[in-house]
Amino acid sequence: MAEATTGMVGRGFYDQHSEFQRRVAERAGAALAELAGRVTLPPDSEGGAFGVADYGCAEGRNSIATVGRVLDAVAKRCP
Repeated sequence: MAEATTGMVGRGFYDQHSEFQRRVAERAGAALAELAGRVTLPPDSEGGAFGVADYGCAEGRNSIATVGRVLDAVAKRCP
């Protein structure tokens, strides 16, 4: 019988071994920030909610930086 997969190693392993992914996200960050600066936002009368998701977030270091750039760009438009 095959062993079941337990998922990510944990304890910071992915963050410590995701330099390539960080560099890719960094290069795309300017484009993401520009797009976030142009995306149509919902009017305040509709609750003003704006969602951002990173479906490949793993442990978070790269995601926090990338999603942070997007949120900063949106916040500049509607603090």
